[in-house]
Amino acid sequence: RRCKALVNLNKFEDSMDSCETALRVKQNCGEASSAMAWNYQGEAQAGSLKPEDAFYSYNWAIQLNPNYSASWLNQCRLFHHQKQYDQAINTCDRALAVDQDWEDSSPSMAFTQKAKSLKALRWYDEALENLNQAVARDEKNPTAWTELGRLLDILGKHGEASSAHTQAVTLAEKYSLALVNQCYNLNALGMYEDGLKSCQKAGLEGDGRWGDDGIGFAWNQQGVALTGLLRYEEALGALNRAIGVNGEDDSAWANKSVAFWYMGRYEEALSAAQRAVSLNPSSTLAWFNYGRI
Repeated sequence: RRCKALVNLNKFEDSMDSCETALRVKQNCGEASSAMAWNYQGEAQAGSLKPEDAFYSYNWAIQLNPNYSASWLNQCRLFHHQKQYDQAINTCDRALAVDQDWEDSSPSMAFTQKAKSLKALRWYDEALENLNQAVARDEKNPTAWTELGRLLDILGKHGEASSAHTQAVTLAEKYSLALVNQCYNLNALGMYEDGLKSCQKAGLEGDGRWGDDGIGFAWNQQGVALTGLLRYEEALGALNRAIGVNGEDDSAWANKSVAFWYMGRYEEALSAAQRAVSLNPSSTLAWFNYGRI
């Protein structure tokens, strides 16, 4: 349990040491306790960006306890982070199928994680079905609500998405990802002042849980809000910070081209739009900006 507590505190090196100590003392722990120690060690290794070691530990946990849903779910998350989405979906399905030993996870979290991989594959209908399952299983799961809102925004259902975002930030008012996703929704609705407030709150008061897109997405959406408020220089500053976090974020480059375009800086706007197109040739926003510039 000390190992798990240290994982929760993001003290991953100390956690791995604690888990290894627990695993060495085999005479004092049966298979169930050993499985837990392997699972917690996997969490620590994943947090330390050691995916191969984490997979090894999760596999041991599952070998000792094949009905260990929490470890199946952790493996699902790790496959997702490695962009092995089909494998992620399969392991989340396994967690749901055995439906035992969830620890501090839940079926709702498994449906949510599975939906994220489905969304990454652009299987939006299936992702929506799983997110609806997630909120049905646990109406107090803010991650499920914010992911549902983000997906509805992608589908152009901004009104429905707004309700999901409101539910997410009501349940977890300092959840950075929920606040940024709400900012995204408000920007899509043209409510830039409120969108800016949500993005700023995510950065200033948020808990630092940014999700897969990281803090760069927050700077990107702050740039969109500032552009909508005609505060172009500030928008460029925010978008440059987004690009500083991830220089291959085509959306940030596309939004930067918009800010340049409104400022009448057409050569720079064209260059930014070209960069966006080169990074993501399937981006309709990048091509639209490129065409109008």
